[in-house]
Amino acid sequence: MNIQSINKNIAAILSSLFLSFTLSTCASSPDKSGHELWSDTLTLSWNDFRGGELPDNARMAYVFDFSINGDGNVITCEVKTFMDKNNSQKMKGHRSDYLLQHEISHLKLAEAHARMLRKELSEIKESDFKKAIAKTEQLYKEHIKRDKAVQLQYDTETNHSLEKDKQEEWNSKIDSLLKELADYSDTQVTITLAQQ
Repeated sequence: MNIQSINKNIAAILSSLFLSFTLSTCASSPDKSGHELWSDTLTLSWNDFRGGELPDNARMAYVFDFSINGDGNVITCEVKTFMDKNNSQKMKGHRSDYLLQHEISHLKLAEAHARMLRKELSEIKESDFKKAIAKTEQLYKEHIKRDKAVQLQYDTETNHSLEKDKQEEWNSKIDSLLKELADYSDTQVTITLAQQ
């Protein structure tokens, strides 16, 4: 392996690590200025990437917003996925539709992880309020770690969209995940504590 290929590998790894993960827990909520809530009909263009330009890559920044409210024996969790337009960046001089779709797939993958979290939250069977709250927070932290790992895997396997066959595989995989988890597209999950 020569120095040039090592430098390219290092650059690819470093640019993967630039994915923005702004976490919001419990009662706090992100500033919605510049944040676009995920929906199945969301249409994005390079104009939505307002965070400036990068010399060698583009970057999709997104935010998971997680809130918990409890009242008696009912806990309501809300899990939202937002595109963070103000921190999403374009690649200088390269704005193809193909690269845009690669970046949008990062956001779609984040929404798939949000749906997985909503599914697991809906399956909580607890009678103790404190234990149920602790379980929701634990699941949230696990899903954030999982999303970060899978996003890095996505960029590594597709080489940031340069491996076209792998990109097509990931596009299909992500779209299938979103369809499989369509029942969990509602951002709100209600947990009713089991009676003792």
